[in-house]
Amino acid sequence: MIKNTINQGNANNRFDTFMSKHILFTVTNDLTYDQRMKRICGSLANNGYRVTLVGRELKQSKPLQTLAFSQHRLKCICNKGVLFYTEFNIRLFFYLLGKSVDVYGCVDLDTIMPVCTVSWMKRKPWTFDSHEYFTEVPELIGRNVVKKIWEFIASRSIHFADLAYTVSFSLAAVLEKQYQRKFYVVRNVPMQKIESLMEADKHKEFQLIYQGDLNIGRGLEKYIMAMKSIQGHLLIVGDGPIINQLRELVKVEQVESKVTFFGYVDADTLRLLTSQSHVGLNLLDNQSLSYYHSLSNKYFNYIHAHIPQLCANFPEYKMLNEELEVAMLIDYEVEAIVTAVNQLINDESLYTKLKQNCMLACDRFNWQNEEKQLIAIYDQIT
Repeated sequence: MIKNTINQGNANNRFDTFMSKHILFTVTNDLTYDQRMKRICGSLANNGYRVTLVGRELKQSKPLQTLAFSQHRLKCICNKGVLFYTEFNIRLFFYLLGKSVDVYGCVDLDTIMPVCTVSWMKRKPWTFDSHEYFTEVPELIGRNVVKKIWEFIASRSIHFADLAYTVSFSLAAVLEKQYQRKFYVVRNVPMQKIESLMEADKHKEFQLIYQGDLNIGRGLEKYIMAMKSIQGHLLIVGDGPIINQLRELVKVEQVESKVTFFGYVDADTLRLLTSQSHVGLNLLDNQSLSYYHSLSNKYFNYIHAHIPQLCANFPEYKMLNEELEVAMLIDYEVEAIVTAVNQLINDESLYTKLKQNCMLACDRFNWQNEEKQLIAIYDQIT
């Protein structure tokens, strides 16, 4: 049964009421670097729920950390493409079938079918957490058959979820219109750390940082080409399918001494590297509606590191920046990157103003505040 309104309730009563209520979340990653799900699961666990997060095990997967919630990885023979999705969803279906769960939590579309099916078979509620506009991601551009399959799955399942939420108000409005249902918003913001209020020693050179997956349409090629005209260093923290192309581009552009690939790192190391940098990079092309309506975690990570950022001039970022003024919103062009970075290098008053605005913004946009909405959402399910 779902309550008609969000009621946060009394924290003490919540522990008494929900101590035995078990929520199981499903993702297709290996759980190691999924900071959003760690925050979500941790907050729910700390507010009286039993929580399990299920993902998959890869050959390179690191051992799972001991956290406030349970974690489980499913092993698959296939680890990419259609065969992976098919195998993982079959394995997940039987795993869910054998579990006693009060609420199922599906993250994005790639695990929605087993969650939707098992919740219907067991007459249990389930929630849908849309981290992105899944049917409009760049990887589906030009792949009409695959896109149609995902659109069919979405249209036959999302409206059955008992509750749904996503990462931005812009995306929530789009999804509400498309699927004719309410989408709440839980932003992907970091924890407010005491150490984030302290000034880290900056890199000696003017350092730019990109953090996140290395995928098409995220400006990575343009950042590398821009470094030919910037007196500074570019730190790329992350990994992904275009890593080899980017390494080759660094050689072609002859900027090997100006670009460092750092790979994936843990959350504490990422926070330190970001705080030691001067400018964060958060550009996206507008070929993907998922990108156009996005609100990335790196946007808030840069704020919490107290560094200005170059950001895509898209609806959610534009709305926030009109209020916060923590970024320079620029076009998706090499020349625009060079101009903006050089302006931040040479205009000390502008840089200081953006930096100070970041300090103010992180007191408002942090997980300690955002988790209240998350708990309110799950308190609706009784």
